[in-house]
Amino acid sequence: MAAPPSRAAFFYDHMMDQSERLLDAVRTRNLGAVQVLLAEGSDPDAREPDPGGGQTARALAVANGDLEIAMALLDRGASVDAASHFEWTPIRAAIEECDPEMVRLLVKHGADTNPSGRRASLLSEAIQQTAYRPGPKAMEVLQVLLHAGAAADSSDDPPIVMAAGDRYLPPATLRLLLRYGESANARRSDGTPALTIAVRRNNATAVDVLLAHGADPDATDAAGHAALMYAAEYGWTKILAILLHAGADPLITTPDGARFNLAEGTIGREVVSAPTSVLKVDPQSFRLSGLPELFDRWALLLDHARADLGVAEFETLVGPVEIASGFAQRLRYEWTSGDRADWAELQASREEIDAIRGSLVNLAYGPSMTMPPGYSKTDAADNFEELVAQIGG
Repeated sequence: MAAPPSRAAFFYDHMMDQSERLLDAVRTRNLGAVQVLLAEGSDPDAREPDPGGGQTARALAVANGDLEIAMALLDRGASVDAASHFEWTPIRAAIEECDPEMVRLLVKHGADTNPSGRRASLLSEAIQQTAYRPGPKAMEVLQVLLHAGAAADSSDDPPIVMAAGDRYLPPATLRLLLRYGESANARRSDGTPALTIAVRRNNATAVDVLLAHGADPDATDAAGHAALMYAAEYGWTKILAILLHAGADPLITTPDGARFNLAEGTIGREVVSAPTSVLKVDPQSFRLSGLPELFDRWALLLDHARADLGVAEFETLVGPVEIASGFAQRLRYEWTSGDRADWAELQASREEIDAIRGSLVNLAYGPSMTMPPGYSKTDAADNFEELVAQIGG
């Protein structure tokens, strides 16, 4: 005859049964059952069984949008910042669900709006939600967090810089950040003004918002280039007009004295033969035009991405190695002279453009990769975003 279970084992089984019943009541949104179980002593921090740290009852209630159940758990002492997998906390769940009332409740009960860890800051995630799930609720969540003092991580660029570089964010996001004290003249870690980033992303709305809030139209980046110069190189006349109406200097020059001819919408080729920073892409025919060294850069990036990822991973993440390898060779040796002495041109196929696009996105945002000498992830992100701004997508 088997020995009866010990008192400790009986108590453990009872508590496990209580926790499972509470979790089930939360999942099924049964407020009455939740209240009864809590009154009977169920653990308000009951957690799903998972070796890596399952979700708590509190996080499940947040994900369901059950404000009353969330309040019941908190009133019984549930931890407001209990984390599960990947530092997933109730307030992160509420941000992802774009639930401003839940965010308010959590903040009121002391949720940490600036938690440390490996994940992005709560503010960054809320900013992104205004693009992923646009609408009044996403904007309200962002406002609640800003009012509660949420900030970017110390290692992050200023929020206004992140927002200016995201062409999918609504202008209301920029305006809200500026209203809560962000500077329109904020700079990225490499010294690039937010205004210049918006110009390089072909984000005319962001340019207009930043200028309306006091951005310096003639601020230059580390290379000494002003926003107007990038707009002129690309021929983006709408942004040129916005900058000029805001008082940008039409006679501004590069550090080596090159002047930009705004009437042509391009660099003044007859004035001086000056290096430029843009490899221009015709979005219809994929005609590449620019300085030969920029063609060499694309070739180097294609070769580097193939070598760093390896053949199998490159073909999974980017595309056929043969196309990338052939395009690198053509970039180096098959371009023809353009309409000025130091200008190069080359026709590219959709598959070739996809190869450089895929290489850039992996260098900028993909798995951890080494970078070519003198080239950073920020450079890769700029080059990728500029390419997409020209070809769309």
